[in-house]
Amino acid sequence: MVFVLNNWNENRRDKNAEIKILSEISSGLVEDIEDIHINMAEHKKGIEACKHWRRVLNNKNFSPDSVQKNYLGLTRDFISIQNISGYETLKSKGLEIIKKDTLRFKIISLYEYDFTLLKKLEEQYDEMQFQEICFKAVTYS
Repeated sequence: MVFVLNNWNENRRDKNAEIKILSEISSGLVEDIEDIHINMAEHKKGIEACKHWRRVLNNKNFSPDSVQKNYLGLTRDFISIQNISGYETLKSKGLEIIKKDTLRFKIISLYEYDFTLLKKLEEQYDEMQFQEICFKAVTYS
């Protein structure tokens, strides 16, 4: 009888931990999505800044009022921020605490693959670094 009670209590603790961790992951993902949307909007502004400076360099019509905004858009780089605290908690408790295999796999894939890829694209992929590929040419040409 003691074994059954201990087993039941342990399962209850694991279920509570699973719910708490999944809630933390969910909250973090809401913040991550917001950060991704902000970065996407800023990258679009960076592309427009590249087009603006191309017009300037080609002596095409441009608005002098837009120079400062487009200067910032051209010289700004971005970082990818993920809220990984929930995932780190999950790893420390043991990934098997998530009972549903497909959910556990999706969580692992998201944090170990997708977010790693996003971070590399955002911070290391040369074509995404406007300052590196565009601004340098403007200042040194």
